[in-house]
Amino acid sequence: MPQKQFVPGGILPLVLVLAVAAGAQNTRTVGLMANDSAKAFPGYTLFAPKHYTSTYLINNEGRIVHQWTGSKYEPGQSVYLLENGNLLRTCMTKGTLSTGGGEGGRIEEYDWDNKLVWQLDFSTNTYMQHHDIRPLPNGNIIMLAVEKKTYAEVIAAGFNPNKLQPEVQQKGMMLPDAVYEIKPTLPSGGTIVWEWHVWDHLIQDFDSSKSNFGVVKDHPELIDAAGDQKNLPMFWNHMNSIDYNPALDQIALSVRGNSEVWIIDHSTTTAEAQGHTGGKSGKGGDLLYRYGNPLCYRMGTASDQKLYQQHDAEWVRPDCPGAGNITVFNNGLGRNYSTIDEFIPPMDAQGNYTRVAGAAFGPAA
Repeated sequence: MPQKQFVPGGILPLVLVLAVAAGAQNTRTVGLMANDSAKAFPGYTLFAPKHYTSTYLINNEGRIVHQWTGSKYEPGQSVYLLENGNLLRTCMTKGTLSTGGGEGGRIEEYDWDNKLVWQLDFSTNTYMQHHDIRPLPNGNIIMLAVEKKTYAEVIAAGFNPNKLQPEVQQKGMMLPDAVYEIKPTLPSGGTIVWEWHVWDHLIQDFDSSKSNFGVVKDHPELIDAAGDQKNLPMFWNHMNSIDYNPALDQIALSVRGNSEVWIIDHSTTTAEAQGHTGGKSGKGGDLLYRYGNPLCYRMGTASDQKLYQQHDAEWVRPDCPGAGNITVFNNGLGRNYSTIDEFIPPMDAQGNYTRVAGAAFGPAA
């Protein structure tokens, strides 16, 4: 996934590019390249190479400013440099559950001198942290996690068994996503102080005997158990990034399995996050906004799809151009090319996301 560039006051997305000049003699072909170094942002780049246990901080010349070598784990897909200079990193623990990519299960914090100051293990046979985390202003951590649902629970929730990939029945489970907020307890462990679950906000039109039966296109705030009408894998939602907007007290989720970005209300209590009322939005844990693939809530056609199995959805920080917009690395699977996209979520003066009745969430471009 795209790495992060650290600057005072914020973490910005940055993509590292390896340039190769085929057949060019006396031309540097590896390392950190820039077409116009004068335009490069004057910061540092933090990254953790997959399948290595070290984490590196480099400058714009590609020189190592600092490195952390204390962990014995490969990265669990994300690393952050905290304001106090400590490193916050996720770890791939190779636990009982497997998402087929993006495994985590552990979070570590190291000081500048490679001393482990905090650790949290979050991997059992029923749940596992994966892909991404985000430090909050209050010192807590929000993180993505999968939770195990048995095949019987999947059918009881109204999923159409004919729309499930064979692995769901073969392995007897599905792994939908959840979000947890952890209050760290030094030097080890933490307390769950807030949580949100995809499973609490399902709608389906397959089994009328279930309580979540309804007309999908009339409820874009809910998550269709049929997804985008393709056969669903075990790792169904496949979220791969999480971001937080302190001004709105909202969370943005990159949902690769749907080719969508979702926004939810963090101002709710855990009880309110399970339902459809409460919080600043008054909508509980329902989706406040979604963008990228309106087929997932039965709107529009395939030509209206904007995102293609994207990564790294983030709000542009207040001190940057385009503050409040959302940037995303649009992988382009099925479209055959990748882009870095920036879009403006439609919002009224009261801070509510707007949508024309009967139409998909904008913007159109």
